[in-house]
Amino acid sequence: MTLGKREQIVFISIAALVAILVLHLLVFKPRADEYTDTNRKFQEGDELLKNAEVPPNEKFIPDFKAQTEKYDKELSGVLATLNIDLPPAYANDNPASSAKALEETTGLLRQLVDAGAAIKQPSLTFLNDKRNNPNDPYARQEGWNLPRQLPSGVSAAKAWETAEKLYHIMGIMERISDPYQKLAQRVQYNTVLRDIGINPPEVCDWGFIYGNQYIFFNDTELAGKLAGGQQASYGGQSNMGLQSLQTSIMTGNPAPVNGVFKNPFSTSRFGVMVPILKRLWMTELLWSAKPANPPLNTAEQLRKALEVSMPKDLSVLSVNRQLAALLDIIKQAQKNNVAEISQVNLMRPADIAKGIARGPGELPKPEETSGTDTAAADGSAPPAAAGPMMMPGMMMPGMMGPGGPGMGGFGPMGMMGMQAMQAQAAGPPPEEKIGTAAGLEIFFRATNPNMVSFLFDLSHKPRTYAIDDLEIQARPDGVNWTSTTIQLITRLEALK
Repeated sequence: MTLGKREQIVFISIAALVAILVLHLLVFKPRADEYTDTNRKFQEGDELLKNAEVPPNEKFIPDFKAQTEKYDKELSGVLATLNIDLPPAYANDNPASSAKALEETTGLLRQLVDAGAAIKQPSLTFLNDKRNNPNDPYARQEGWNLPRQLPSGVSAAKAWETAEKLYHIMGIMERISDPYQKLAQRVQYNTVLRDIGINPPEVCDWGFIYGNQYIFFNDTELAGKLAGGQQASYGGQSNMGLQSLQTSIMTGNPAPVNGVFKNPFSTSRFGVMVPILKRLWMTELLWSAKPANPPLNTAEQLRKALEVSMPKDLSVLSVNRQLAALLDIIKQAQKNNVAEISQVNLMRPADIAKGIARGPGELPKPEETSGTDTAAADGSAPPAAAGPMMMPGMMMPGMMGPGGPGMGGFGPMGMMGMQAMQAQAAGPPPEEKIGTAAGLEIFFRATNPNMVSFLFDLSHKPRTYAIDDLEIQARPDGVNWTSTTIQLITRLEALK
């Protein structure tokens, strides 16, 4: 069959159209769809960029970083001013960090002792040996008794010889398991300890009555063994029992109680760390006077000889913050012509719980006050949220003795301090803890105008202190006896 020209043209045209259709479907359409999709995404991205905030210039990001660093430095400066940061020496639990923290403690003690010698007003009598009769080993100590130097008549060589004896006796006691044999060594240890200027009743937590002899020590495990596995106590279940114990010791009469008792002579009445600080300070005096070839090679051995048992936790930070605050307070007292600071009590650290913001006149909800207004199971005061804790040496209003704060003897006031020292306040749940607080209870003498200006400065300085439990006793000579609790935050975890 022969096709004519017309049929050939029609056939060729149909074939060309089919070829074009196939080429479009297989080649051009996918490319066109890809282009359309790409163009759509481009338009969407372009619109997104138009609505987004972009740096106005290429220096925006570096400037932003610099501003952030500036704010960080300002915050660090505020924390340092308020003294509530956590220094690196306390953040790490290793020997080097512990040594650095201990070095800070001894440095603060040295500043305190130097201030006691250099500052004439206020007279810092709380640092002194305030026994009525220094020759009586059982005279009650009313001061911290931090001397400026080793005892008169005791040379550095003699003092180091004594320290070596103490170190060896400590080693013997560590190897003895029998409690009564250990007590026998303790008698020898206490005798030698007095030769170095440390009176055992002042720095020991426990005592044991052996006939007419009173043996003082710090070993809580030993106290438990001597008590026959029972809870070691004051040796009496009442205030009168403890007061009779002191009377019997001071008069030399047979004691009305037997066995282990909580030592009423200890300077822990001024804070559980005060006896430890006394022993630590004596090691510092000894170490400063060490001979060319000391019998004890390290300060650590010397601290072991004098039974220095510094805590290993962050309570050291609280103590150092309290000592630093005390030095600051002394400067303010000097500026405002305070006559005397006669007593200072270091209060136990306590955890801080986060508060709940309320409007004016708004009362707490029942679930917010549940459990905060009831006494503890042991009969002690409720947690700090319900009011201030009774701590060592704290006095209720009207309890000042006739000679001024802290001078009322071993009567009810002394009992209050000793009993309160044993109470532990319940802390907040871990998830509600935001920091740690401590405090100082100070007793001072000042005229009314000087007292007011002193307290005003304390509460309005850059490093402000919260003043609580203010007790004022006016006297005919125009000088007020005043006691107050100064509360301070030692660490604020909410900013870490």
